[in-house]
Amino acid sequence: MLTHFIRGLVLFGMASPLFSQTYSGKVVLPSGEPAFKAAVTPVPLGTLPGQWTDSLGRFSFEFPEGGPDSLSLQISLLGWTPLEATLFPNVPATFTLKSHQLQVVQVSDQAKGTVIGVHTIPMETLTRTELTRAACCNLSESFETNPTVDVSLSDAVTGAKTLRMLGMEGKYVQITSEMLPGIRGIASGYGLAYVPGPWMENVQISKGTGSVVNGFESLTGQINLEYLKPESADLWHVNIYVNHMGRAEINLQHAAVVNPRWSVLTLLHANRTDNYQDHNNDGFLDMPVVYTLSGLHRWKYQGKRREAQIGIRALREMREGGTRSFFVPDTSLPVWHYQLQTTRIEGFGKHGFLFPDKPYMSVGLMASVTYHEQKGNFGPRLYQGSQWTGYFNGIHQTIIGDTRHGLKWGMSYQWDRVEDRLDSLVFERNEHIPGAFAEYTYNGLNGLSLVAGFRTDYHNLFGFQATPRLHVKWNLSKQWVWRISGGSGFRTPNVLGDNLSMLVTGRNITWESALGLEKAWTAGTGLIWTAPFAKRPLTAALDVWYTHFTDRLIIDRETSGGLRFYMSDQPARSMVSQLDLTWNPMKWLEVRGSYKFQHVTAFFGGIEKQEPFVPRHRLLFTSMITWAKPRLQFDITAQITGSSRLPEMQDVSSGLFRPEASPWFTMVHAQVKWQQNKRFEWYIGGENLLNFTQSDPILNPYIPGQPAFDGSMAWGPVFGTMVYAGVRWTIPKPCDSKP
Repeated sequence: MLTHFIRGLVLFGMASPLFSQTYSGKVVLPSGEPAFKAAVTPVPLGTLPGQWTDSLGRFSFEFPEGGPDSLSLQISLLGWTPLEATLFPNVPATFTLKSHQLQVVQVSDQAKGTVIGVHTIPMETLTRTELTRAACCNLSESFETNPTVDVSLSDAVTGAKTLRMLGMEGKYVQITSEMLPGIRGIASGYGLAYVPGPWMENVQISKGTGSVVNGFESLTGQINLEYLKPESADLWHVNIYVNHMGRAEINLQHAAVVNPRWSVLTLLHANRTDNYQDHNNDGFLDMPVVYTLSGLHRWKYQGKRREAQIGIRALREMREGGTRSFFVPDTSLPVWHYQLQTTRIEGFGKHGFLFPDKPYMSVGLMASVTYHEQKGNFGPRLYQGSQWTGYFNGIHQTIIGDTRHGLKWGMSYQWDRVEDRLDSLVFERNEHIPGAFAEYTYNGLNGLSLVAGFRTDYHNLFGFQATPRLHVKWNLSKQWVWRISGGSGFRTPNVLGDNLSMLVTGRNITWESALGLEKAWTAGTGLIWTAPFAKRPLTAALDVWYTHFTDRLIIDRETSGGLRFYMSDQPARSMVSQLDLTWNPMKWLEVRGSYKFQHVTAFFGGIEKQEPFVPRHRLLFTSMITWAKPRLQFDITAQITGSSRLPEMQDVSSGLFRPEASPWFTMVHAQVKWQQNKRFEWYIGGENLLNFTQSDPILNPYIPGQPAFDGSMAWGPVFGTMVYAGVRWTIPKPCDSKP
C-alpha cells in the first residue's frame, strides 16, 4: 500500500505544473514494450543523479519553479544502442531504443553483404548476400571475398582445404554451430566441406580469443555458423549447381509453421564429383571422386516465457583419389590409392527461459551429442578414427544495479572420447572437462565499453586450466572507433586427425613425445574510421594481432624422407597486420581492398624458422556491380598471394633439390547473377580465370609409396580454370503463416 501511495504522489506531482517543473518520459522497445531498468543519466555527467526506469518504462526529474529550459539525457539499456534525448518542462515524451545490430558499418550500401559490427568483441558477419557472391557450395568456399579468413588446399590428392586466421591453422579457430561445438577434433581435416553453403543464414567471424561463455578452444578466432531458422526460412528452396569438372550438387529446403508456437525446417544436400582428370600429367587425379549425402531436421518452439529448439544432423561421405591408373587401369604405371569414408551424426537441443518483467534477464541451457567416424587408407597405410563428443552449457544473464553493468555466468561440461589409428600408431584418450565462467559487460555513456571474462576448467588428464579474456572498445568520435583485445586459450591436439593431409606421403612417420595441451596467448588492437569520401561512404580498418604459443604440437617435415610429430615448449609466434578499405563510389558499385602482412615462426629441430606454406603478403580486391533493371549483379575478385617458405627438402645423395620459396601468384574469380523474378535466380561464374596452377604439387609422383614421395607440398591451385552454373528456385511462406 505504501508503494502505491508514493507512486500516486509522484504521478500527482507530474500532473501539477503550477508548483514545480517536471521532466518526464517513457522508454520503450521497438515492439512497444516498456524498457525496464534502462539507465537515464543527465548530461553532462554529475549535474544530477541518474535514474533507471520502472516496470512501465517511466522516469521523471523534479525541479522547483524556474528550472532549466531543457534537460539533456542519455538513455542506455544492455543489448540496445544508447540514445541522446532532450526533455522540456511539463512535456512528457516517449523514446524508442534501437538494437545494437543497427550500430554497424555496412560494407555494402546496396546489398549489405559484409557487416563489420562496432561491438566490443571484434566481429564481422557474412550475410546470405555475401555468401552468394561466389559458388559457396560449402563452408570452405564461403570466404572467397573475405580478407580475414584465408582458405587454401591442404594437399594435392584429397581435395581437402584448410583455413587460416591470424596466420595460424584452422585447428586453432573455434568453429561452432549456433554456439554449439561444430567442426573440431578429428573432423577438422575435412570438416569445412561438411557444411553446405545454402544451409547458412550468416557466418560470424571473431578475431582473437572471443568470449569465455563459448568455451576455451578459440586460440586465434571463432567462426560461428548460423543455420537457416524454421520460423524465418522460405517455404521451399532449391539450389542446383554444376561445373565443367564433373561436380554436381543439389540442396533442398522446406520450412513450415505448424502453429503460432511451433515451426519446423528440413534441409537436404547431395553432391557428386567423378571426373578423372590429370591436367599436369603427374599420374594423379587433379581432384578426388566424392559422394556426399547430408541432412538437417530441426524444430523451434517460441512462447512468451520460454523458447526451445531440437534437431538432428547426419552426414555420409566417401572420397577417393590417387593415381589415375587405379581408376583407369594401365599396367605400365604404378598405383597409389587413397580412400576415406565418413559417418557423422549430431543431436542438439536448446532451452531458454525469458522474463518479460525483466527483459535484461534470461537463462539458457544448451546441449549436444556428436559421433564422428572416418576410416580408409592412404596408400598402403590403414587409417581409422572415431570420436564421441558430449557438451552442455548453462548460462544466466542479468544486470548489476542498472543496465550499464551486465553479467553472464554459468557452468559447462565437455566430454571427448577419441581413438585415432594409423597402422600400429595409436592415439586414444577419454577427456572430461567441467568448467565454470563469469563475464562482466560495461556499456558506458561516454562511448567506452568492455567485456571482461574469466573461466576455469578442470581437465581430467591435465588438471586445472585458467582462461582470462578482456575486450575494450572506445568510440573516440563519430568517425573513429578503437578496440583492444587479449586473452588465452587451450586445446588438446589430435596428432593424426588434425593433420590427415600430411599422410599423403611415403615418409617415415614418427611420434616423439608425450601428448600435452596446446596453449596460446593472443592480443590485438585496431582502429575503424568511417567518413564520406567524394560524398560517398568510405570505411578504413587497421588492426594488428600477436599470438604467442607456450606449448604446441610441431609437425616437422624439414628432413627428406621423414615426418616427425612432437610437443614443444619452445615459443611459436604469429604477428599479423591487416588494412581494409571499403568504398561505394556509386550507389550501384562497391569496391574493397585489403592488404595483410603475416610473420609466423616456430622452432623446427631447435631452429626458429618461418612457418612453411604461410605467405608473408596477401592482397584481395573485390567489386560488386548491381543493376535494378534488369536485376543483374556482377562480382569480380582478385586474390594475390605472396611468396611462402617451403620445407627444406634438399637431399644431395638422391639428387633432390626443391626451391626454397613459392612464387607470387594471382587468382581471379567472377560471377554474374540474374534474378528472373521473385522465385527464380540464375548464376554463372568462373574460378581461377587466369588458369594458374602449381606445376609440381606432388614430390616424386612416379614412385608413390617410397619415402621420397609426398603429396602434401601444395602451395597453390592444382587445377586450372573452372566454370560453373546454377539456379535457385524459391517459394516464400504465405504472409499469414508466419508466427
